[in-house]
Amino acid sequence: MIVNRVSALVRSVAIGAAALVLATFVVAVQPPTSASALSGSEFDPGNIISDYAFFHDSAMTEAEIQAFLAAQSGACLNTNCLDILKVTTPDRAATTRCQGYEGAANEPASRVLFKIQRSCGVSAKALLVTLQKEQSLVTALRPSDYILDRAMGYYCPDDPNRPGWCHPDYAGFFNQVYNAAGQFKRYAQNPQNYNFQVGVENIQYHPTASCGTKRVTIANQATAGLYNYTPYTPNAPALNNLFGTGDACSTYGNRNFWRIYSTWFGSPTTTVPSGVATSRFEGSDRFVVSAGVAAQFTAPAPVVYIANGMDFPDALSAGPAAGSLGGPLLLVQPTVIPPSVALELARLKPARIVIAGGPSSVSETVLTQLKAYSPTVTRIDGPNRYAVSRGLALDAFGAAGAKRVYLATGRTFPDALSAGAAAGAKDAPVILVDGKQPTLDAETAQTLASLKATQIVIAGGEASVSAGIQAALSALPGVTEVTRYGGEDRYIVSAALNRAELGPSATMYLALGSKFPDALSGTPLAVVNGAPLYVTPGDCIPPSILDDIRLKGVKNVVLVGGVGSLTARIEEYAGC
Repeated sequence: MIVNRVSALVRSVAIGAAALVLATFVVAVQPPTSASALSGSEFDPGNIISDYAFFHDSAMTEAEIQAFLAAQSGACLNTNCLDILKVTTPDRAATTRCQGYEGAANEPASRVLFKIQRSCGVSAKALLVTLQKEQSLVTALRPSDYILDRAMGYYCPDDPNRPGWCHPDYAGFFNQVYNAAGQFKRYAQNPQNYNFQVGVENIQYHPTASCGTKRVTIANQATAGLYNYTPYTPNAPALNNLFGTGDACSTYGNRNFWRIYSTWFGSPTTTVPSGVATSRFEGSDRFVVSAGVAAQFTAPAPVVYIANGMDFPDALSAGPAAGSLGGPLLLVQPTVIPPSVALELARLKPARIVIAGGPSSVSETVLTQLKAYSPTVTRIDGPNRYAVSRGLALDAFGAAGAKRVYLATGRTFPDALSAGAAAGAKDAPVILVDGKQPTLDAETAQTLASLKATQIVIAGGEASVSAGIQAALSALPGVTEVTRYGGEDRYIVSAALNRAELGPSATMYLALGSKFPDALSGTPLAVVNGAPLYVTPGDCIPPSILDDIRLKGVKNVVLVGGVGSLTARIEEYAGC
């Protein structure tokens, strides 16, 4: 049974209060939430489970799964109970979603779940919770063949010959679990094909349209997948009676998934692993922080970039250029070199100093003072921020060219900040454009041609950089690829861009996204370390960034800025 956005799986929707009986045995490291402590007020419809918790391919060992099932099943009354169930499994060829399956005779259910977890990259915890949420199968003492046949509710009921039964191609315990896991991966790999995606969505409370909808900001792909699988969100009565029933407009599938997971395994949205070290660059002001970051660079430095620390435009393109050339970015006041910065310049002994911006940004007085620290001081000037940005790109990358170029709006700073570390790590510039314009300006087009750019990355949605600019970029001679990373806010853009453009990294940098100075200073250091720099709110970390700490294998999180910028709650990895 298929319906469209392009093609979305339609399943039977369990709107009864299934799976109300929950045990408390836990295999997870973190303690479970007791039923009495859990409250419907804690349910976040936009963040039901983190991507890491859902797509964790080693969440449980086979032995842990078996022990968990044994503890849940109790005094089983037939051989369909999952702790004793054995099934003969078929071979499955590898696909883009799962790595295949080597079948065998009489495999325990725990082994089937473990092997599917590894093959499809869907956590065994998520699979167990789905089995319970759909059919109460984990705790069932006398599960029937009918229940086992529709274990995950996948393509059920769709058998044309047996009304009410599952489609025969997908019936049975193995088929149900393997295909449902593959479906969740299909949602993640092709989100544009399905009704619910990361971002703001209107989600019904119930199949009856008159029951109304809730406007939900979906924070991650795992939560979007749950809504594509069960397309309703719980209403207030369902949440107020968390372990019971609500009213005639209540549905329970996604509520029950969250509640079961929380009770069995602890919070499904806690994503920060143990073994992650946290450090911080801090100081009494932005200039001290800037000097502290620059102190990580070895002297003598090949180059130091200087920018006005009281405003952002000129420095946005300077950061990735500095990092790409192996030097730091130091912030100054328009007419004064702060003492902390002067001391760092003296230590660095740069072969060259590049000033980003004209005399109104960094005065001639400062330029003269800088000559005491380097034999070569160059100013990159222009009539506006866009001209300065182009000049910085050509100065740093013009000789060798830049196959890849990042574009961001120059009207605000967050998207360019997020692009900086990725750009510098790829020896690519960040060029600012007036994103509100209906098409690309001729000067930027000429700069891209001079750089011999063939791949353009746009940081930000169409509200930041217009669709007309994107279309004009695609039409430029020699440009073969234009990619945009957008989102509902600067933090979603930051996560999307870093996730796609930079691979696994032992280190991650976090800087305040509502102000610019600390992220500007942190960009070159992130670049030379090949690490991502994410912008975040000052007192919490968005779910997408928390997920990436685990997904990228991060072992060191470096906060750029003092507690006045990133509060102690950031050190506690408090989620937004």
